This record gives sequence, C-alpha cells and structure tokens, in this order.
Amino acid sequence: MNKLIILGHTGFLGKHLMSYFQSKKTFKSIIGFSSKDADLTDLTHLSRIADKCNKDTIIIMCAAIKSDEGNSLKTFQKNVRMAENISKLALECKLKKLVLISSNAVYGVHKKHKIISEETHVHPDTYYSLSKLVTERLLQIGFAGEENKLIILRPSTLYGPGETITPHTPSGFLNTYLNGGIVTLWGDGSELREFVFIDDMVRLVANIIESEFNGILNIGGGQPRSYKDALGIISKILDKDIEINSKPRTTEPVDKIYDLSLINFLFPDFQFTTLEKGLELTYNRTET
Repeated sequence: MNKLIILGHTGFLGKHLMSYFQSKKTFKSIIGFSSKDADLTDLTHLSRIADKCNKDTIIIMCAAIKSDEGNSLKTFQKNVRMAENISKLALECKLKKLVLISSNAVYGVHKKHKIISEETHVHPDTYYSLSKLVTERLLQIGFAGEENKLIILRPSTLYGPGETITPHTPSGFLNTYLNGGIVTLWGDGSELREFVFIDDMVRLVANIIESEFNGILNIGGGQPRSYKDALGIISKILDKDIEINSKPRTTEPVDKIYDLSLINFLFPDFQFTTLEKGLELTYNRTET
C-alpha cells in the first residue's frame, strides 16, 4: 500500500483531506506536516519530510502563503522558495506522485477570458498568482522526464465548513453573518464564479490520485453562480434578510467560468454539489 503525506494539513483543504483519507483507510500511513512541523521555506527542514518518503509515497502539497496573508513580494518569495525545496525533495525521494494544489489565480482577471480551459493563456496579475505559476513551473522542471508523476490542480473558489479565513466566499458570507458581522459586497455581486464545495474538491483529489491522470486540471463547481446568488441562498436558509455593506468596485466586473470538459471526460459520473446544497451543509455542520 502507498503512503500519503499532506503538506499543509492544518489548513482548510488540508484538514478535509486528512479527515477523508483517514476515514477511507486506503493508505498504509497518512502523515501531515504543518509549518510548525517543517518550514518548507527552510531547506534544512526537508529532512523531516524526506525521512518519511519512499518510492511508494504520494505527496499532496496544500502548503502555501495565501493571498489573504499578504499579496506582496515577500509572499511571492516564500512560495517560490517552498516550490524550490519541494522540487529538490521530489528528486531525492523518487516519489510515486506529487499533487500540487495551485489556483485559478494563474489565469488572472481580464475580460478576454470568457471561458477558461486548461489551454487558456495564463496571465498572473498579482504577486500571489505569479508565485503559484512559478511554483507550477519549478515543479515541472523538477519532474522533467517523470512528468507522469506530477499533477497540478487549479481549483476555483473553495467554500464549505471550516473555511474561516476568506470573507468573500459563500461560506465567508455565512460565517460573517453568524458571527454578528456585516457582509461586504463589492459592486452588485452579479459577476459569475465557480464555487467549489470542499467535499467535491476532496473527492476529486481522491479520484485523481487513483487514476492515471497527470498534467494540469481545472476544478470548478459544475455551474457558474454569482455572489448575489450565494447571498440569496443564505438568506433563504436562515429565513432572514442579510445586511450588506455595498462598496463600489474599483475595477470592471469580470466573470470567471471554467470549461470543465476535461474533468467531465475523466470522471463522467461525478456529481457536483449545488451551491444550495453546499451552503445548507455548511450551515448545518457549522451549527453542530
């Protein structure tokens, strides 16, 4: 049986991945590393991870300095340093697979992207999005000649129970309201996004690991929805009006919609969770 290592296992996605794989018991062992266990920006800390690796090891890399923690040159440098070190680790350990959780931020935000596919030209427009793209490229270089071992996932906006950092997501709106805050909405909230329920993301990661797929894969929510839709659903679930602090946008609104042809081809029977159901589940799990 294979061994699974999750880097960033205390984060939003990492926690859900740990819980899922521990319940399934499909791996001989599952080990999580947080920044407290091993600082991935420090090359000397890699031995702590390398000691746990062998040719049957699969690594899921969720670890990163998030955009919410500062979209700065420092964020960029830290994320790139992590990528450099993990690339060295992968070469040293001869891993079975490495799954990088990247981001749809690599595509940037501009109007010519009507529908985004894996073939869409990348256009990072922040330090954070550039760091995600550079991370991808560094790992692709590190896995040169062994491309079949590298999987790069570019999820859109994740939401669900346990998501407490980002306020401008469906679960972020819900958390803000439940904690007595006022939801901030930029513009009229009509721009479309791909909201991915966390359980869907976890199941897709599991399916991808079990498949023979390698390369880049976009992960969307199955149906584009607006921020306004999310607020309307929350209002209906709670049976209350949601107080909104509307602020004018500083940029023109742009839809970000995924072409999910590839993921539908790979997993034709996969059923995405609707935003209505996802927010209902988020609320119920938050309450309990």
